[in-house]
Amino acid sequence: MAVPSGFAMSEDISRLSLEQGRDPPHPPAPKPSANGIIAFDITSKFTTAAGTLSPGELVKDGFFTLFESVGALEIMDPKMDSGCLEAEDSLDVDYDVSRPLLPEEVLGIIDQLLCHEMSWHVGYPLSQTVLTSVYVESILMPKPATIDDAHFIRNASGTPPSPMHAVLRAYCLGLLKTCGNVNERIKNEHYYEGLT
Repeated sequence: MAVPSGFAMSEDISRLSLEQGRDPPHPPAPKPSANGIIAFDITSKFTTAAGTLSPGELVKDGFFTLFESVGALEIMDPKMDSGCLEAEDSLDVDYDVSRPLLPEEVLGIIDQLLCHEMSWHVGYPLSQTVLTSVYVESILMPKPATIDDAHFIRNASGTPPSPMHAVLRAYCLGLLKTCGNVNERIKNEHYYEGLT
C-alpha cells in the first residue's frame, strides 16, 4: 500500500502486532506497607512442587469449600472447559472469507464484531468473543509481519479486494488495534483483585 508523499504513518500504527513489537518493562513488585509482612519470591519452590503432581491430582487445604470449587476450571473436561473439543469435533470451518459480500452482510458482520468487542470489554475472554470471527482469524493467521500483509486471503491472484472486503478489513484492523491498545494499558497498570 503506497503512502502519499507528505503523509507519514507512525510506526506503531503501521504495524499490526498487538504486542507493539516490544515487551513493556515489568512493573515493580508491590511493597507491602503493613508491619510484619515480608515478601519473597516463591517461583522456584512453586515450580518444583507443581512438578511433583500427577495429572489430575489436586492440592487443597482444609478450608477449600464447595462454594470456592464452583469457580475452579477443569481443563480438557468438556463439561467445564468451553474450548474443549470432543475427538470427533473439528476446528476446520468450511466458510469462504473470499466470497463476495453484499453491503448488508458487511454491516451485519461489523455489528456482530462490535457486539463481540463489547462483550470482551465487560469481561469475557478474547478467545470467546473477538477471536471467534473467521474474518479476524483469517487476518491473524499466519501472523502478518506488517499491516500490508494483513489480508483475508494471502497470496491471492494479485487482484485488488472488493470494496466490501476493503471496508471489512479496515474495521477488523481497527478492532484488533483497539484490543491491543486496551491490553497494553491494562498490563502497564497496577491492578489488584481482592474480595469485597
